[in-house]
Amino acid sequence: MGNSIEAREINRHLGVLKNKVYSIQQNFERENQPYSATDLRDVLLGKDKNLKMLLEKFQEHNDKVNSLIGKDFAAGTAERYRTCKKHVEGFIMMEYKRNDPSPGY
Repeated sequence: MGNSIEAREINRHLGVLKNKVYSIQQNFERENQPYSATDLRDVLLGKDKNLKMLLEKFQEHNDKVNSLIGKDFAAGTAERYRTCKKHVEGFIMMEYKRNDPSPGY
C-alpha cells in the first residue's frame, strides 16, 4: 500500500507475477493436468520437471516425422532431419564438449 514510487513499482511487479501464475494455472487446466502450488512455483521459476534437452526434443520431432512418412512427409525430408540432428549434435560436442548442454547451460 502507498503512493510512493517504490510502492507503485512493487505493486506493478506483484501484478506481473500474479498474471504469470494465472497463465501457468490456465495451461495446467487446459491440459487437464493436476497441479499444486509447488508445481505453479516450479514452472514460474523455470524449475519444472518436464524440461527436455535439445537433442531429446529433436529426436521426438524426428520420430514424429518418421511416423508421418508417406502422409505428411517424404522419406527424403525425414532423412534431412536426421542429418540435421547429427550436425547439431556434432556442433554441441565441439562447442561445449558435452552431449547436450541445454537447458540451463
